[in-house]
Amino acid sequence: MRVLLVHNPKAGGGTEVDRIVSLAERAGHEVQEQSVKENEWARALEADFDLVVAAGGDGTVCDVFKALAGSGHTATLVPEGTANNIARSLGLAEEDPALLIENWARGRLARFDLGRLTWNGGEEVFVESIGGGLFAAHLDRAETAERGDENKVEFGLRNLAGLVQEAVADEWGVVADGRDLSGRFLGVDVMNIRETGPNLPVASAAETGDGLLDLALIGEEHRFPLHAYVESRLAGGPIQAPPFAVVRARRVDLTPPAETLIRIDDEIAARDADEPVTALVDGAVRVLLPI
Repeated sequence: MRVLLVHNPKAGGGTEVDRIVSLAERAGHEVQEQSVKENEWARALEADFDLVVAAGGDGTVCDVFKALAGSGHTATLVPEGTANNIARSLGLAEEDPALLIENWARGRLARFDLGRLTWNGGEEVFVESIGGGLFAAHLDRAETAERGDENKVEFGLRNLAGLVQEAVADEWGVVADGRDLSGRFLGVDVMNIRETGPNLPVASAAETGDGLLDLALIGEEHRFPLHAYVESRLAGGPIQAPPFAVVRARRVDLTPPAETLIRIDDEIAARDADEPVTALVDGAVRVLLPI
């Protein structure tokens, strides 16, 4: 196959590009590589390839999937990040790159939904999730805090532990497929994958290709279970996923509190106060998965 390897040289301490290329060529594939750190990297996707391989973390996968929207290309992953939430939802995170590459010739094709967010008078594509409140505040704090040599996932859990205790439940307008679910929440997240941040199972039963979004409503009743879960993970003790209330829907309309931070995938986004937010599934990327 003609393979385009799109990689992030900084993900997870640096992708093993040479090893991936060597393994792919040994399996009989013709490989061209492209770094996402180069200007206009997405233009490489305009060429004719049989497979586009995203090697990196969740940010790289998001960038590649967004660039592939509507292109007809088939994509797959070689996880090289720290959290790898997208790869974990696809069952790829624990696989050795050599085994993944070996399966390229005989894998199965699946659909990976892309979300469309309408707000601020425009539209944006999202891959992982959108939301506001607790996890958006966590992302915002993590971007400015000093991590040092600490593992990124452990660092994220420590930051979240404090935020869970501090978070305030605010009034949200929430409508899922016409059903009014409005109320006071610590956070509201519309998930396209199962986990967010430091591998938090916000929507543990989410399916990436079912044409539905998983709406997680995190209320005051979830504060203690979530804090206990985070502390247990940090201590290396028994782990039980927090029991969030999750509703599946094709369309979610949100009216967030005026001052609430909103995240789109792994970025905090500017928002006009009182601007409603609509999320729905719109399009997909064809992905190659192991048998």
